[in-house]
Amino acid sequence: MPRLNLKQSADLPADPPVTDALSDLAQRLRSGKVVPIIGNALSYDLLLGGYDGLVTAYLNYFLPAYLRHDNLDLARLTQYCQITHPKLSKLDPGLQKGKFLNFLKTLYFDRVGEASLPAHFLAALDQEFDDLSFSKLLERLGYAMLPTEMANPWSVLAEFPLPVYLTTCCHDLLEVALRKANKKPRTQICRWTNLAVKSVFDGNYEPSKDEPLVYHLHGLDDYAESLVLTESDYLEFLTAVTSNKGDNSIDVIPSKVGEVLNTSSLMLLGYNLRQWEFISLFWGLIKPRRTTQLTSIVSIQLKPSEFEKQYVQEYLRLYKFEVYWGAATDHLGQLYQIFQG
Repeated sequence: MPRLNLKQSADLPADPPVTDALSDLAQRLRSGKVVPIIGNALSYDLLLGGYDGLVTAYLNYFLPAYLRHDNLDLARLTQYCQITHPKLSKLDPGLQKGKFLNFLKTLYFDRVGEASLPAHFLAALDQEFDDLSFSKLLERLGYAMLPTEMANPWSVLAEFPLPVYLTTCCHDLLEVALRKANKKPRTQICRWTNLAVKSVFDGNYEPSKDEPLVYHLHGLDDYAESLVLTESDYLEFLTAVTSNKGDNSIDVIPSKVGEVLNTSSLMLLGYNLRQWEFISLFWGLIKPRRTTQLTSIVSIQLKPSEFEKQYVQEYLRLYKFEVYWGAATDHLGQLYQIFQG
């Protein structure tokens, strides 16, 4: 090889247009050949004041000042709390997950209270607080702070004629939106632990656009122990989802879900590529797909350097992903307009 000119600088290419990819995705949406995968960034931004604020509030409440340090993401923070917090049992991770769900409920309740709802209503609801799941609290508070109609990302997603939705969220906002769209969703929790929950596939159920499957990859708030929360949880989840044996009744990822993943384009919304929520999803479900010929879209909420941006785009393009930089709600609205046209 010739000697390199180390004084020469490389110019990064301009961002590729995403219009063509969105048009291709809209066409596949019309035929039901897309699987949306919805992450927690949507919920955190719209309901809880954003990811950074949530992590800061969790850190300040659960850890004394002398144990706090910077650069803790949620998975590392919850792992850290489980190990170091004197009141959290190291032998009962389900206890910490219950406390985390209670923290989400409290954060939402406090934010809604600041929106000047009637004091007598909030006082009465406070008496029910312990008995309500996060999803039920959202319902009882009338989904306050959530955008209405087609500004609501879950409402937009529910309008697409799709048989399968995947989510790493622990609430039921997607099921609520699907029912409002006159559909009959079926809910299934990923059985990455030994949690005994009945499978919707034990009968003759086939996901369809009228009876879509909502598959909760990282657990559901009705079952605190099902949550994928700490770094250890994510590693166990990764191990579990790669051990399928082709049996819908016992596999962590039912074969019918796996088949849809292999034959559909993917649309990822509400993820940060630096966090375990995306890493576990990518390495456990996306990278192992049998096909890489279907164009997919990922909406990324990062604000990266130009170097990092170029790296992410080129790396994900290896797996036929076009990257949309910006708010997931903006991306979804643009896609819906193309879909309607």
